[in-house]
Amino acid sequence: MDPTTPLAQPKRKKQNRPVRLEDIQLERNETIRSLWTQGLVGQSLNLDAESAQKEFNEDEEPPKLVDYYDVTEELGQGSFGTAYVGHYRATGLLCAVKLLNREHVGQHYHKNFVERDTVSLLLRMSRESSHPNVVRLLDTIMSDANFFVVMELLEGPDLFEHLSVKGTALTEEHAKFIMQNLLSALAHIHAVCDVGLIHRDVKPENLRFRSKHPDSELVLVDFGLCCPATSAEKRTIVGTLLYVAPEVFSRKYSTQADLWSIGVVLFILLTGQPPWKQNVNVGFVPSKKVLNGEAAQTALTAKELNDAPEDAIALLRGLLVNDPDDRLSARQALNCP
Repeated sequence: MDPTTPLAQPKRKKQNRPVRLEDIQLERNETIRSLWTQGLVGQSLNLDAESAQKEFNEDEEPPKLVDYYDVTEELGQGSFGTAYVGHYRATGLLCAVKLLNREHVGQHYHKNFVERDTVSLLLRMSRESSHPNVVRLLDTIMSDANFFVVMELLEGPDLFEHLSVKGTALTEEHAKFIMQNLLSALAHIHAVCDVGLIHRDVKPENLRFRSKHPDSELVLVDFGLCCPATSAEKRTIVGTLLYVAPEVFSRKYSTQADLWSIGVVLFILLTGQPPWKQNVNVGFVPSKKVLNGEAAQTALTAKELNDAPEDAIALLRGLLVNDPDDRLSARQALNCP
């Protein structure tokens, strides 16, 4: 398994003809079966905001996607869906419309987003407590076959693309700018709406520049694996293997898991390479050295860090800590020099 790809979700029932991403087609005239009242369409229909979700029954004439969104060219494909450029017809607002086939993403997505109503929390965050370093969710709509997740449109590259073009470690100033943006985003979502969110998939591919301008803000995107931070139940093992904190594999973890992921990102920013290797042939089983702390200790003394600024190394030491109780929080990390 490639360590830069998300971990497999919980096993689903076998199907005779599983849906393949390349077979999923956008139907602009799809009928809307349900939507969230706090989204743009829900607000335009003056739906009862106290009811999080509106389902259209057989006695009603349900609206169609094309009634509200003009979806045009493809932006790109991710692990679970395809993103398109869209326009919200009522205002002409440019947006990104991500199509996720309900069968393809499976029950995990439905349970996490619909049954736990994570969507309402994300919409509320975007509407009442938006942040320049956190992507705004504008709408979530369901048809019979698909989820449509509508977000603000970001026109810059993701951090992975940015680093690939650079080909080397970043300058101290640029790395500091990126870390401040990322830590600010996490400090916000970890406490948002008195509930807080755990992103659970912080990595360069999920950090996108707002525009192509070299000084544009970096924005945390793709909340497809996020979960409320207050839930006391055992959490699912999800994420991208290289960036997953050791405690995630115990299924007992908090917002601090995101800070470990930031530590991995920081190491990459400083050296141009990952802090340790993962065995790609063992599925999503972590290295024993990652679990027992040996990998982090070895990374922190790597010769590749010899030229790194002392402040950056001190921050790295505060993030790549196996015990989450001893790890820096996002707010604490922001206050580091």
